[in-house]
Amino acid sequence: MSMISCVICNARIAFDADYCPKCGTKDPSGWKKKKLFYSSLIGLTVFIGVGLYIWLVEWPQLQHILMK
Repeated sequence: MSMISCVICNARIAFDADYCPKCGTKDPSGWKKKKLFYSSLIGLTVFIGVGLYIWLVEWPQLQHILMK
């Protein structure tokens, strides 16, 4: 298991520690916050991509069918 320094008190802690045993900081590595941010960013990118695909590819075809 890799060791890192707490972002608040610089105590040596495990990378995946839930809190720092010295100062009590939750998520002392900041890893969980970064993971949540990147997961949200990926989800938003997928959502926008699907929306653009529907708007640019499927919607014109559907309009063409409905206009007949």
